[in-house]
Amino acid sequence: MEKRPKKILFIAPPQKALIHPEHLNGTTICESILGGIEQMQSISFDTIAVFLSEIQGHPEQALRALRKGSPHSRILLLAQMLEEPLARELTGRSGQMEAIADDYLICPVLAEELVRSLQTVPDVHPLTSEREQQYQEQIRQLEKLATEDDLTGLKNRRYVNQFLIQVLALARQYQFPVTLLLFDIDNFKQYNDQFGHAVGDQVLIQAGKLIRRCCRAHDVVARIGGDEFAVVFWDLPDPKKKTDSSGPVHERRHHSARHPRQPLFMAERFRRKISSSRLPMLGPDGHGQLTISGGLASYPDDGKTADDLLKRADEALLEAKRQGKNQIVLIGSKNEPQPSSAEQNMSRPPRSPQTL
Repeated sequence: MEKRPKKILFIAPPQKALIHPEHLNGTTICESILGGIEQMQSISFDTIAVFLSEIQGHPEQALRALRKGSPHSRILLLAQMLEEPLARELTGRSGQMEAIADDYLICPVLAEELVRSLQTVPDVHPLTSEREQQYQEQIRQLEKLATEDDLTGLKNRRYVNQFLIQVLALARQYQFPVTLLLFDIDNFKQYNDQFGHAVGDQVLIQAGKLIRRCCRAHDVVARIGGDEFAVVFWDLPDPKKKTDSSGPVHERRHHSARHPRQPLFMAERFRRKISSSRLPMLGPDGHGQLTISGGLASYPDDGKTADDLLKRADEALLEAKRQGKNQIVLIGSKNEPQPSSAEQNMSRPPRSPQTL
């Protein structure tokens, strides 16, 4: 008996799904959640793949409607990198809410390859299938190889490069700042030489854990090579401030947003935290031995593209090294206003007009 092809519903505009008619193979494309619910009345779908960016309004309500309309379907979210925090919430991975969707993948994905993969999913509900769990684990491992650093579990250079492109495109529409921090561990080679590479790896892992704790859940933290790390600070856009992408973007910003204060204080808090941490792997003298140097650059004042921000933040990092290490340097911060007394309590006094 010939096995029937799986029924797959894509909820996305046809141009985003990128599936040609000859490759549909049991796949239906709808441009909206409502259109998908109408299709469910006559077709029983095995998998519903939803482009998260196409959900208007409250995504949890829309996904609950999908689940109610087809309770035995597997719901797969297709999310842009900057939508990953929301995707994690909706799949229950963040622990902040119950799972509404079953899993998510980070775009871009090749839809035709995805369809072929989905055709191999067993004919039972994912929560009761051991084979399905193994399949999902394979998917997650492939995604980790492409986007995560295998030592620290942070994002990798490829992820940061792609994320910067996506978030800067959004920032141009909504006029919000994006700040990039690059930092490395001062004199890292001496730890490898003195204690061995295994201890050096533990230092990197500990640094990754500390910076992750000092950042917000949606900020992107990555190890981009050796002892060098990157953090992308950004804020969820306000839809009311969206501009017409076909016209010029208004680039005048509030004075206080030239270098967003919150990333500065988070970076400085991390610098203090790591320099005061107890690191038993470095022996009895390990306390207070580890320091970092970092550089910050912000969109749009310091650069308009991902390459611009990376270059400018790297320049600031080199300047931090030249000025004696163990500090954070801001590109273009010479004329920044002094922080308020309350803000000064969150950060040590500046060493010079261009450093914090």
